[in-house]
Amino acid sequence: MADQDRFDTVDEQQRAPVALIIAGIIVVAIAVFVAQNTEDIQFEFLVFDFTAPLWLILVIVFALGALAGQGLMWVRRRRKRRSAD
Repeated sequence: MADQDRFDTVDEQQRAPVALIIAGIIVVAIAVFVAQNTEDIQFEFLVFDFTAPLWLILVIVFALGALAGQGLMWVRRRRKRRSAD
């Protein structure tokens, strides 16, 4: 049983640096994409109609997507805990 706990700890320690590296690559890719898309665009969605820099729209959409992903992971963890009880 102690051996299994040791392996679980190693897995957790190895996952954190990999996740940080992947997150860093994603952030750099987004920064490059934003830097290359600086022109103003006409934005129309439902009742919203305005002109804004493309980079700003991209950052807003990315932030909303990240929040949605975190929210879905939270719901999944919560359901998993409830089903385990």
